[in-house]
Amino acid sequence: MLKHTSVYINHFNIVRGEHHFCEICGKPATGGIHHLEKRGEGKDIPGLLMALCMEHHTMCEDKKVCNQYAKEVHARFILCNPYQHPEKFSERTFLTQKLKIELLYKDS
Repeated sequence: MLKHTSVYINHFNIVRGEHHFCEICGKPATGGIHHLEKRGEGKDIPGLLMALCMEHHTMCEDKKVCNQYAKEVHARFILCNPYQHPEKFSERTFLTQKLKIELLYKDS
C-alpha cells in the first residue's frame, strides 16, 4: 500500500478491506488518493489527501479551479468525517458537489 493511501486510511479509521469513497460524489474511490498539492516532502498529511473516483481525480488534475473546489470539499469532509458520522453527508450533499465541480470543469 502506498504511504499516502495508508495515511488517509489510518486518519479516517477505515477498516482494512472496507472501501473508501469519492469525497465529491460518494462513489467508490477508484481514482485513489489525490494529493491536493504537488507531492513532496511533508505532503502526505490528511489535510492534503483526498479520496476521489477516477472521473473527479482527472478533473482535479486537469483544472486548477476544480482542484481548488476539491480543497473546499475536503475541508468540510475532514470536519464531518462521514466514515464515523455518515448522517452528516447526504445524497443531496454529494449530488450538489458533483454538479458544481462538473460546471467548474465545463466553464474553465
